[in-house]
Amino acid sequence: MPSSSLDTVREALRAGQPERLVGLPECGWLDVKRDVYPLDRPYGAEELLKDVAAFANTQDGGLLLVGFSTRKENGQEVIDQVRPVPRAVVDLDRYRKLLDRIIPVPLYVAVDWIDCGDGKGILVIDVPAQPPAALPFVVPGPARTGKDSQQAGAVPVRDGDRTRWLTLADLQRLLAAGWSQKGGHSEEVLRGLISQAVAAARAADQPAVPVIRPGEGDAPWERRFRKVADAVRGRIRLGEAASRVYHEGPGPVQHFSGHGGEAWVLCAVPGRKPVMVAEPVWEQLREAGAEAPGADAFTALGFPVLGKDVAPAERIVAPYARKVELAGGTWGPGFLASNFPYDGHHWEAAPQFSFNALHEGELWTSSPQPPQLRIRVTASLPVPAAGRLITPDRMGQLAAELPDTDFALAARNLADRGSAIYAFNFWTPGRTGRSTDRWSLGWAIPAPDGTPALAAEVILRLSTDSVVAIAELRIQDRVAWRTALLDAGADVARSEMRVSLGELTAFLTSAWRAVTDDLLAMLDPDPTFGPFSGPPLVELRLSAEQPPEQGLKQLDLTDMIDFSPWGGTDRTSLPLMVVTIAGPVHLTDQERHKRTGEAIAFMAQGFGFSRPRGHLPLG
Repeated sequence: MPSSSLDTVREALRAGQPERLVGLPECGWLDVKRDVYPLDRPYGAEELLKDVAAFANTQDGGLLLVGFSTRKENGQEVIDQVRPVPRAVVDLDRYRKLLDRIIPVPLYVAVDWIDCGDGKGILVIDVPAQPPAALPFVVPGPARTGKDSQQAGAVPVRDGDRTRWLTLADLQRLLAAGWSQKGGHSEEVLRGLISQAVAAARAADQPAVPVIRPGEGDAPWERRFRKVADAVRGRIRLGEAASRVYHEGPGPVQHFSGHGGEAWVLCAVPGRKPVMVAEPVWEQLREAGAEAPGADAFTALGFPVLGKDVAPAERIVAPYARKVELAGGTWGPGFLASNFPYDGHHWEAAPQFSFNALHEGELWTSSPQPPQLRIRVTASLPVPAAGRLITPDRMGQLAAELPDTDFALAARNLADRGSAIYAFNFWTPGRTGRSTDRWSLGWAIPAPDGTPALAAEVILRLSTDSVVAIAELRIQDRVAWRTALLDAGADVARSEMRVSLGELTAFLTSAWRAVTDDLLAMLDPDPTFGPFSGPPLVELRLSAEQPPEQGLKQLDLTDMIDFSPWGGTDRTSLPLMVVTIAGPVHLTDQERHKRTGEAIAFMAQGFGFSRPRGHLPLG
């Protein structure tokens, strides 16, 4: 639908085909939004009333649609993509009741929902042509105080693909014309005056509403907001405040217009100084948290912050910032990052270590023969798996590529001890079963008598709200393992059967890459693999699981891994060691190697070893 009319767009929406609108430019009768109006904030409700009243003041009415993204094309906003919004955050009855604040109330405005599946859809507000006698439609003024909002008013009008406000002089002429024409037909007079007012506003590029001061609406923040706004005016094309301060997510927010359409948002996290954020970055932040519970992106991700020593005039996040620090969110410290210039942004957690074990790290660990040692890396990505399938073709491709990965090489180096075992090159379906939402591949080494000795496995699992990837190595029986190695020609002593710290670090580093890169590439080529509905996590787990034989002590990790370079531990028994890492999903090999060493040192220190750091490659 490269070109269309108001009636044909209405027809496409009634048919439940919002994708037909892609490619249409915004115009005098069409306005689209990517995100729902924040009706809990004064700014959001005022914006809704302004947009609806502006269409009511046109001759033909118009459509206000929520659930589309746009792109700039030849100076126009063009619908770029259908981006359905969560149904849970759209209260249709509340939208309808808010429209009663417009004076007079527009007639026959329809507030409807187009279901797109997965609990998401498009909000459609259809404003039909209004009776001329009702013109003009007036909205309450900005909510500065309860008294002001009852006494003040403003008239929004459409001008092409944007909304302008009539000035006080224009309003006076309209009122005068109405009084002078009382009792007679005034449609032509009113229409003509509105057209003249729009033309005058366009020529003068008049500001929106009566001037609002920076920081107005929140006395504790007013001085700090005003200081930053005044200081940055010499650095950016900052216009007037477009809203009073309201609170969203972790702190106060105020919107500003900008010359040439460059809008800005001034925000602050309690305990940090305010930051002026370019609106494109603000919207990218909102989109990066679109899958947060309740679509409350700012509560989850927080706001952009800068160092306390950054001067007021430099407290700016520019439109094409590559990496922006975030604070104040419930997901913890993080960043809004872009992999490539101007290629959009995604959320990344700031690197943090904890001892909080993942439930996903315990999946598929029960078996008739528990291993003496399990070395496992688990990635838990809270991202909807809708549209992603694990197909035989994809797993066949993975089976062909796995032998050449760093993970396969590290597993082989740990397992073969210089022998000539050939099982490593043949990855076959593993023990966890296979379906469209679950699959595994692995290899196993038995002793000559068939006793299970050692195995490696990778596992993928999809659910409605997460993707889990696992890579592990299991030493089932170290005696059988040594027997298999001797049978293959290796010369290994009993003392050499413990895993060294160097082997452990190499294996964990490569397994980390496998679960965050190699396995995920089978599902989605998108390098960011988001947006997320929570922090993505990676867990490194070491466990000694085999119960003791009658009369014998149970093996623990110190029996299976040579921890001597770390000194002794104060634990009398050590069956399990776990460290969980929050941070970027994708890292360079150098970053991952460094981070693995730091995580292992953190884990060792937390489990009672006396000198873990001096013997690890921490960079």
